[in-house]
Amino acid sequence: KYIATCVRCGEEDLCPGRVRIWDVESLTLHAIGEQSPGTLPVLAWQPNGRTLCVANCLSDAQVEEMAMLRLKRRDAGGQGQAPEVRHVGAWKRELRRRQEAADGESAGPSRVFIYERNGLQHGDFAVPGDGLRIEQMAWSGDSRTLAVVVCEERERHGEHQETRSVQIWCRSNWKWYNKWTRTFGCGEKVLMAWHEGPGGPALTTWTTKSPGAAWVISSSKLAWDYDVSDYGTVAVISGERLMVTPMRQCMIPPPLCAVELLCGRPISCVLFSRMGDGREVIGTLLDDGRLAVATCPSADDWESLLDGDVDHGDGEKNGAAEDGTVSNRVVMPVIFDGVGNHQFRHAAFLGTNHVVFVGQDASGVDSLFHYRFATPADGSDRELHFENCVELEACVSRLVRSGESTVFFELEDGRCRTYTVDGAAGTMGTVESVSGFGVRCDVVRIASLSCGTDEETTLGGYGGFGGDCPAQDVQRLCALGLDQASGRLFRNGVLLASDATSMGIHARSAGGPHLLYTTRTNLLKTLPLFGEDKDAMIRPIEDGCVLVSLPETSVEVVMQAPRGNLEIIRPRSLVLPAVHGALDRLDYSAAWRLATINRVDMNDLVNYGWPKLLDNVRAFIDGVGRDTEVAGFLQSLEVPPASADSDDGPVSHKRARLLEVCKAFRDEVSGQRAWLRTELTSRTKCGEIGKALLRVKEVKEMDMNNSTNDDGEMPDHPSAEVGLKHVLLHNPENKVYEAALGEYELQLSYMVVAHIQRDPGEYLAQLQEFAVIENQHMRMAAIDKHLGRFDKAVQNLFDAGSFDDALELASSKGLLKHLLALVDSSVGADPNVSQKRHVVLKALGDQLSTGGKYEDAALAYIAAGDLEQALRSYRLASAWRPAMTLAARLGKDAAYVKDLARRLCDDLEQFQPVEAARINLEYLGNLPAAVRQFAQGGAWREALRLAVGNRQVHLVGEVRGSDSPRDSQSDGTDALMEVLVSVASESASRLLEGFVEDADRVEKYWSRLRDLRDKRVAMDVLESERDAGALDDDAFIDTASVATDMSMFSMLTDATATSTSTFASFASTVGGRRSGKRQPKKKSKIRRGSPEEEDQLTRHLLTLLPKANICEECGQLTEFLVYIGHEDDAVRLQASLKGLIDRATAAADDVLAFPPPGRKMFLPYAVREGIFDEAGPATLLRVDHHVASVADAELQVQVQEGKTAMSQTGWKWEMLRRT
Repeated sequence: KYIATCVRCGEEDLCPGRVRIWDVESLTLHAIGEQSPGTLPVLAWQPNGRTLCVANCLSDAQVEEMAMLRLKRRDAGGQGQAPEVRHVGAWKRELRRRQEAADGESAGPSRVFIYERNGLQHGDFAVPGDGLRIEQMAWSGDSRTLAVVVCEERERHGEHQETRSVQIWCRSNWKWYNKWTRTFGCGEKVLMAWHEGPGGPALTTWTTKSPGAAWVISSSKLAWDYDVSDYGTVAVISGERLMVTPMRQCMIPPPLCAVELLCGRPISCVLFSRMGDGREVIGTLLDDGRLAVATCPSADDWESLLDGDVDHGDGEKNGAAEDGTVSNRVVMPVIFDGVGNHQFRHAAFLGTNHVVFVGQDASGVDSLFHYRFATPADGSDRELHFENCVELEACVSRLVRSGESTVFFELEDGRCRTYTVDGAAGTMGTVESVSGFGVRCDVVRIASLSCGTDEETTLGGYGGFGGDCPAQDVQRLCALGLDQASGRLFRNGVLLASDATSMGIHARSAGGPHLLYTTRTNLLKTLPLFGEDKDAMIRPIEDGCVLVSLPETSVEVVMQAPRGNLEIIRPRSLVLPAVHGALDRLDYSAAWRLATINRVDMNDLVNYGWPKLLDNVRAFIDGVGRDTEVAGFLQSLEVPPASADSDDGPVSHKRARLLEVCKAFRDEVSGQRAWLRTELTSRTKCGEIGKALLRVKEVKEMDMNNSTNDDGEMPDHPSAEVGLKHVLLHNPENKVYEAALGEYELQLSYMVVAHIQRDPGEYLAQLQEFAVIENQHMRMAAIDKHLGRFDKAVQNLFDAGSFDDALELASSKGLLKHLLALVDSSVGADPNVSQKRHVVLKALGDQLSTGGKYEDAALAYIAAGDLEQALRSYRLASAWRPAMTLAARLGKDAAYVKDLARRLCDDLEQFQPVEAARINLEYLGNLPAAVRQFAQGGAWREALRLAVGNRQVHLVGEVRGSDSPRDSQSDGTDALMEVLVSVASESASRLLEGFVEDADRVEKYWSRLRDLRDKRVAMDVLESERDAGALDDDAFIDTASVATDMSMFSMLTDATATSTSTFASFASTVGGRRSGKRQPKKKSKIRRGSPEEEDQLTRHLLTLLPKANICEECGQLTEFLVYIGHEDDAVRLQASLKGLIDRATAAADDVLAFPPPGRKMFLPYAVREGIFDEAGPATLLRVDHHVASVADAELQVQVQEGKTAMSQTGWKWEMLRRT
């Protein structure tokens, strides 16, 4: 859209110039830049159109003036911060970082000015060096890198010489970096241009030695990578400077660094190694073929080089330029002869005594050059000796160190090779083919795993290479390659991800080697090195963050945001194995430090390797080392509520485990003042606040008897006040006060009141009320009633001799059985025990009778000797047998007994007609009523026996055929037989209708249950596909939305859905007669399609299984129907019952085969925990999956009971079967 021109006021280089920006379409002037001296007609637009780069050449005076201006800006920025203040705000640290970046730019004469499209200058950077002239500039197509062609002019031996080089610059962290330099021969002309290659931008150069000579064309493909060592040390190249930051030691945000290595020549690449004693070695390959090496004095503590006690090498001897004005620059170059002609591009260490280079000889073919460090016989400095040269079949794009004896290199066509040095056979190395990536990868990381060594155990024993490990010690490689353009991440030639942006290997993590990579969707994925992507742990990150460093022996992952700041994260997949490894080593100090810093659930320290902690409590306490931290550990343990689960559930196991841990710690520190907080916490965590306060009281008494300091605290020991404050800190104030009061310690309660943050007036008045009560037991009873501990109040009142008060309180609070136990325990000590016992029993009977438990009340009255009240209670409970027994024992007359029998018969006739019939037979002599009631109760055989036994077989209609002889007494009709036949007709109609209706309900519920099951299975499949990324959210929602109307089923259908309740015989229960008032039930609607509906349908189906009494009644009724000549009705009735039983049984079997989610079997928590510990999580998942397909015990028992009840009753008559 715009073009730029540069107009100079003269032909001299230092003449001022002005930049003009023109609109391409209208050819009008868009903006004019300010006039700047030394402006050169060398311009480069950034492809995204944001900025314009303009070359500039300043005079010495202008350079000095610019340096002074920078110094003034720095001094002005530092005035807002006092020199003695070290902790400043984030914005001030950012300001200092920018100032450091600006000050780091050398004030050379050649500079590049940055202009915006509006003509305003937007910064600049200097191209270091004297006598340089910028001849050409060009931006890469992705607008990330700027290529600059510079010409260095110098006079040597009276001749004017020109040396040109191509420099690659990029801007990051508000600083310009010279990332790569290629220097050409003396006098060569250089042209360059960017072009887009298949894998990203590539730089093409044209060189010629003379105007008439041929041009030599070469192309260089550049890719971004990070120079990071195994320790996590990051090295940043900027021209001849290497900025080193050991991330394991310090987190210094760029562009700052811990130390700089000044190499004197532009750096081509960086290589890392490690000495046998763990000292880190950094080597830099310079553009002229020399190798500069620096060794850290202690591991990766590079800042120790700033102490000035380290020999930095002889810069004059090695030909490297040193900057005497900079105190923190370290130079240790090593020069070797005869390699400058090979144009080395890559280098890597093999251990610490070998170096491998990749370069080209005169033929232009890449070769691998192997050199060895050797010490001359005279004991002088080590030198590099040539060992081997291997010509390669293609150009090398990557060279990566892998282990101590192998380097891995990738060819341009994607093939991969390794070069291995066999120390036993000599220094001659061999090249071998390994699995390639298929494409050229920009970033390559190698993890070497050793077989036959202890290192394999350290790395976790992961597979992935296939085959058995050979007996000898050989190294296996895991090669990871990332193609930045496409985002494809390969592992040993297999595609692992297609949207990766950066990656790294954490080879020394406690849980085995792990792979970490970031994605274009701003996710950080962590997975075992040979794990699958679906098993990765995912963590969202900031947009554009990339992995920078993964320091070994650490759980930290260093990432860099696009704006340059560093961020540290600690993935759980690295933290938890590190914590567990420390626990295995009994290094509780490290485990505690990792857990607290990374906010790990402290229950994991207890549960891992249970019960190992119980045997190592002292080691844990010594490892943590501080009373407050051990107390904090106990306080952070989870305390599930006691009512949250059953006795065999996970909550009860966790609670029992917590009690064991607290007891173990309490036993270890009991009586030790230095661990007072720990002891108190072990009490309060288990709910024993009162005992903790008693310990505080004991400490207070000890302090009063011993010498203390001015603060009331024993030397090096927490005082009682400190312990009390600790208890109040972690427990509610009211709860602590009530616990102190519950120990009947008024002085301790006053001590608590004095430390709580409330007005003590109300508490003091209450304590004074308790203090004025002289009797100790009465005072304790008053405190118990105030705290709601009425059982203890009853006991204290009884101990105080106030039996009437104890009886009154026990009656009002339902504690009469507790009072009865107290009375029984005083036998032999109290002469009035028998009288008191009768009083309590009578009060208990009255209480039970008021609650509707008449039979229980009657038993209490009998124990108290009040048989009249017992008789009335049995009468209210309709318990006719014990009632008639008591009436006989009390000597009641015949009229009373007959009236009692009539009342009991009236009560039982509606719900228990068979029992009413027995009363009519035995006490009232009413045979017709007894026969009718037996028939109404389904006891047809008994009714018929009584009728026939008394010669009253006068039936309506013919019992036999017309040719059968007739009984002499069968003339006429008898009212009793008419009632019997009428009841049979009504019962048959009722049962037949109920069987048909229940069969229809079974079919309806069963069909709905199968539909719900099919939909649930389909939903599970869709959900698993959605988790795998095969289903979008909208499709999932549409498929999962079942009808949203309310189900026609409710909780009330338990009683109304079937007709079985109509036939059931209501036996007398322990609670006595049912209350006449019906409690209103709350309707609980179940949403259609929910798991609750599936469970409720299962319950409905099970209730439709015919009960034993129904089958028995049907069998006797069909027998009676055949007896009176209605065989067809009997056949139809039995067939209806058989159809209901067949459908209900089939539905029950189907429910057992495919139980609903809420009715599946599950393993007890203790069993699951044992399987997990012994066989691992994979086996536990398989067992859970198998067990989940089995119905739970309750469902199996319900189905089996229904089948047994139907099979053990005589309802099936062979002669009534028609099929």
